[in-house]
Amino acid sequence: MMLFSIEKMISFFSRHKWLPLYVLTGAVGGYLYFLKTGCTDTFCRILSSPWTAVPYGAIFGGLIYSFLADTKTDKPKD
Repeated sequence: MMLFSIEKMISFFSRHKWLPLYVLTGAVGGYLYFLKTGCTDTFCRILSSPWTAVPYGAIFGGLIYSFLADTKTDKPKD
């Protein structure tokens, strides 16, 4: 039994069509943030390297999507 099946992935991305765009935008934003305000020394670990700034930006983009997305399920009305 596979952990991730193709059908589950298709179902997930059909419900969350905009998630890859938000994650990609967050990653680009993380890289631009690294270029504009990133630290040059190793004191601030997140911004001192694009290898850390880009994933943090992608995660932030995914979090923004999760706050803005309308992923309501059909709930019975009382």
